[in-house]
Amino acid sequence: MPHPNIEILKRFNELGGRIITIGSDAHNIKDLASHFDVAYDLLESAGFDEIAVFHDRKPSFIKIKDLKK
Repeated sequence: MPHPNIEILKRFNELGGRIITIGSDAHNIKDLASHFDVAYDLLESAGFDEIAVFHDRKPSFIKIKDLKK
């Protein structure tokens, strides 16, 4: 089950939140990044069109549509 839930994500977006990341709690290599497609859809339905990735503690942004290809 994704966390936070859709209502919290929508409110974060409404309040101007932009830096959002996704992660995996995989305990096996085969599960790494599993269900990211669900996370992308959830974020899009909450109004986000990009996620943040960090390099040297600085965010850069990637369009979700580019990750779904």
